[in-house]
Amino acid sequence: MMTLSEENNEQIKTTLNDLTAGIDESNALSTFGDFLLYRGEYKNVVRYCKKIEQQLPEGHPDLAEIYNHWGSVYFHWGEYDKALRCYLFAINFLHCLPPQFVKDEVEAMTYSNIGRVYETQQNFPEATNYYILAFRVYRQLSNKEKQLLRLYSRIALAMRFHDP
Repeated sequence: MMTLSEENNEQIKTTLNDLTAGIDESNALSTFGDFLLYRGEYKNVVRYCKKIEQQLPEGHPDLAEIYNHWGSVYFHWGEYDKALRCYLFAINFLHCLPPQFVKDEVEAMTYSNIGRVYETQQNFPEATNYYILAFRVYRQLSNKEKQLLRLYSRIALAMRFHDP
């Protein structure tokens, strides 16, 4: 099993290079964080995010992705209020950035994650609102049909449970 440690630093670099080959550099942070999340290595996600956060200058646009990853960890741990705080921090942070630094995919993912927390907490009106916001952003991006279909489904379910 690969872990984040000084001994395995070269293995991590090699894996990250393999994962990011063929994608632009701006997606590397998200790709490796997503890789760790997919593997269920939540403690390593936290360690990875802390390391990256320490290296980024204050106000760096990638901080939104860091907080998204932390939110996902808290969500998987069942700490929904902490997850929501991380996601809300990320979206508010994105809204403070100049438009040219906002990654639309991160914004859409953050809205969707906020909706997922509200859905889990059975706050279906709020879940629906955030899913619709995510949908609007994803609709403007290319090759996001899978995300759009998933959001259609989530919106329909949230509305179904919301209606008496």
